[in-house]
Amino acid sequence: EPHHDGTVHWHLLCFMRKKDRRAITALLRKFAIREDREELGNNTGPRFKSELINPRKGTPTSYIAKYISKNIDGRCLAGEISKETGR
Repeated sequence: EPHHDGTVHWHLLCFMRKKDRRAITALLRKFAIREDREELGNNTGPRFKSELINPRKGTPTSYIAKYISKNIDGRCLAGEISKETGR
């Protein structure tokens, strides 16, 4: 999903054994913050956030669908005009 300025950021959905969760999360955090480590200090939130799926909020499929649907713009629909943008 791109930011408003076009910069890409990732949404990952990872399935793993519970016993591996801490090590894998630490590795992903290390990768995500390595470029801006000094700037971030102890606040890694702007570069990395990890959450468990909350079944009361939705399923893994609904999470993925949310972010895919936010970025579908119909650019490849030849001859179609968007009612929202007029393009």
